[in-house]
Amino acid sequence: MDKSIINSRTLTLVNTYLNNPGQAVGLVGQKWLNKNLIAIDLAERLLSLNLGSLTNYPYYRHLGNEDTVKITIDEVRSLSDFLILKVPIKQKIARIIIIENADRLTIEAQNALLKNIEEPPKNTVFILTFESITSLLSTITSRLHIINVYKPGEKEIKDYYISKGYHQTDIDQSYLISDGLPRLMELLLTTKNNPINEALTTAKQLLSSTTFERLNRINELAKNKKELNNLFFVIKQMAKIGLSSNDPRNALKWKIILRETIDSEEKLKTNVQTKLLLTNYVLSLN
Repeated sequence: MDKSIINSRTLTLVNTYLNNPGQAVGLVGQKWLNKNLIAIDLAERLLSLNLGSLTNYPYYRHLGNEDTVKITIDEVRSLSDFLILKVPIKQKIARIIIIENADRLTIEAQNALLKNIEEPPKNTVFILTFESITSLLSTITSRLHIINVYKPGEKEIKDYYISKGYHQTDIDQSYLISDGLPRLMELLLTTKNNPINEALTTAKQLLSSTTFERLNRINELAKNKKELNNLFFVIKQMAKIGLSSNDPRNALKWKIILRETIDSEEKLKTNVQTKLLLTNYVLSLN
C-alpha cells in the first residue's frame, strides 16, 4: 500500500505495533479510511510476505467485506478448523485472520470470537477493523492493541493525486465531497459511475425540487438503505460547504439542512420506519 496516503500518526502507530506485535490488533477509524488495505499491508509485513501476495498464503483467512451487513456466529465458528491446523512454517507469526468491519459481528459471534482471542493459538494474529471502539464488546476491545486510523492531511492527499496526474480542479472537488477520506476520494476520481456520484446527482435533484416533488420520491428513496446512507452523506458534505456562504440566510439554510440530515442519518441506524423518516426529512428541507 502506498504510504503517502496514510496519515503519518497512523503510520507511526503501525510501526510501533510491528516492533512488538501482540496477537490481536484493532484498526479503528471512520468509513472510507482504507482500514482494510492497512490491515492487509500489516498482515504481509507480519508474515514477511511480498507486497500483494497475502491472498495466496495458505494460513490466512478473511471474514467480512465492505458490503457486509452482519457477520454471524457460524462464520466465526468456521475458523475453528483453520485454527487447529498445525502451521509448519517456523517463524514467530505464521497465521493471520483479518475480520473486516468487525463491528458487524453479531453479539453471539463476538462472544464466540472472544474465546479465540482470549487464548489464541501460537504464532497467530487477529486483525480487526471497525469504525467505533464502542461497537464491540469491551471484553474484546480490552484485548486488542488499538491503532487509530486518521485521515491524511489535506496537502499530502492532494499532492498524492497531483503526482498521479489528476487535474487540480477535479482533486479539489473530490476532496470537498469526500471530506478527504482516501477510499472515497479515490472512487470519485477514478470511477464516474459510482454510488457517491449517483448520490450527488440525487441530492442536487432533491434539494432543487418542490416539497410535492420530494414527497413523490419517498418510495423510490426508501428502497435501498445503503443508497440512502450515501445520499445523507453527500448532503452533509454539501451542507458543510454551504455553511461558509457569505449570505447569512443561505448559511442558515445549510445549517438547518446539516442538522436535519445528521439527525435522520442517526435514526436510520435504528429500526425506524424508513418512509416515515424520509417524510419528516423532506418536509424539514423547506
